[in-house]
Amino acid sequence: MKRSTVHWLASLAVGLTVLLMTLGAYSRGSGFDGAVLWMAVLVGLVAIIIVYAAVRLGLDRRWVVLPAAGAVVAIGIQAWLGWLHSNSDSGQEFVLAHLFVSLMIIGLLVVVAVSTRAAPDGPNLLERDWSRQLAIGSLGVFIVLMLGSMIHDIDVSGWLKVNGEWAPDFSESSELSLYWGHRMASAAVFVFLLFLVWRGAHVERPRTEGYLVIGATALFVANILLGILQVTVEAQSDWAGAFHLGLGTATWAALLGATFLSFHDPR
Repeated sequence: MKRSTVHWLASLAVGLTVLLMTLGAYSRGSGFDGAVLWMAVLVGLVAIIIVYAAVRLGLDRRWVVLPAAGAVVAIGIQAWLGWLHSNSDSGQEFVLAHLFVSLMIIGLLVVVAVSTRAAPDGPNLLERDWSRQLAIGSLGVFIVLMLGSMIHDIDVSGWLKVNGEWAPDFSESSELSLYWGHRMASAAVFVFLLFLVWRGAHVERPRTEGYLVIGATALFVANILLGILQVTVEAQSDWAGAFHLGLGTATWAALLGATFLSFHDPR
């Protein structure tokens, strides 16, 4: 097994995890749980193979072996959370914890994929400001996702207005405050992503980073449009919510990939 094989396995595991989260969001109460379970097992097996290959090949311990091992542990925690959910009446805290662990799994696998890639050619210097800006964008997407998990079952109508009001009375409902916060955070992240697209076109870094930022921005825009569709035509189907989560998670993975790439000098 080669280093490039580890890279592709890690990339595959990222994609499978995003798909798993999408199917998992759809499967709640749909009878689709069996397929989700087997896909979770597949992701776990791929992660274990990555750890084995990384140790066997003597790859970097800090940036490959430990993140891969961390992903295996996180997958185990996720399985435990799933068992708790199936054997108890879990509430909002479970949804939040489940999403948090899933995003950490993706983050760890992204680190492995980036650290085992073939370095591109070209005299590209490290740009600390660019790295910090990408990290801020990644954090923003993370916050939007976490807020989204806290309001996924709140019935709110209207866009741009919330329940027909520009400035609803937040004192009446903490859920409404969270919903408004989710919208405002999404708007702020959208503007910042546009800035990152512009910045990526001017920074002297590998084009892959700029392409990942553009891809993340396109996914984020598609997700905003899907969210608008959900509240304007009340398309509250299981698949709409699942795609909403899947697009958000894919955005996180792409932007996090650009962030970790920016910390490497490819020369």
